[in-house]
Amino acid sequence: MSICRLCLKDARDVGALQLSHIIPRFIFKRSKDKFGRMLVFDERREDLFFSQADWKEALLCLGCEQHLSKTYEHSLSEILYLRRKTPIIHECPQRVLMKESADRFALSLLSIFWRGVISTYPEFRYAFVPDYVIEGLRTWILSGKIPSDWGRLVSVQVAELKNEHGQTMGILAPAFFRQKADCFEFVFICGGFMLVFAIPPAPVMAHGRRRKLCPGSQIIWIERFHYHEVAEISRLVDEMLDRKRPANMARS
Repeated sequence: MSICRLCLKDARDVGALQLSHIIPRFIFKRSKDKFGRMLVFDERREDLFFSQADWKEALLCLGCEQHLSKTYEHSLSEILYLRRKTPIIHECPQRVLMKESADRFALSLLSIFWRGVISTYPEFRYAFVPDYVIEGLRTWILSGKIPSDWGRLVSVQVAELKNEHGQTMGILAPAFFRQKADCFEFVFICGGFMLVFAIPPAPVMAHGRRRKLCPGSQIIWIERFHYHEVAEISRLVDEMLDRKRPANMARS
């Protein structure tokens, strides 16, 4: 039987499952060039390559697909790209602060994480969490409500990636994870942003440079930093650039 992964209803009752984008389409498009290609970083292959992939699969019924679009993706587009209605408190090359509900923003981002976790695509094989986390996220996303203590389950961090010219890096990366001493970090890179979900939640450092979304806050903090600060990407980008340089210009 085909079951909608969000409302858990049978397709015979709610209609055929839709081909749902794991990464929202408007974010996915930000990773593509004018030819429809994406520069993809794959840690498993330890390589950078161009792709025209389109990660989507039958996961949701039409009603739940529309629920995700209306409840989460419209606000995500507004905050990440348009910012026409979201008041900006402070903006500089290092960061941007906006007046918006961190709870709502976190739940919108977690809807992407949840889709990656339940996806059967090999590109998301490293997005794995306990069943109780999957179920908790599903109920939050379905209801459109996130508990006030959501930070006890997961922490969410957003950063915008820049190149040496200060331009946003439209690189795409299959989900990968980092094993830390006290948590697992699951990293999604797409549409010029790096999304980091930590389970159990990573401790908040008083003087940490990169700020995590704070439950209950009305301020969203998005760091901006050079891609070299993401070790997994920096190494491969530099290797690719070295291969393209003439032999007499290559690094020693």
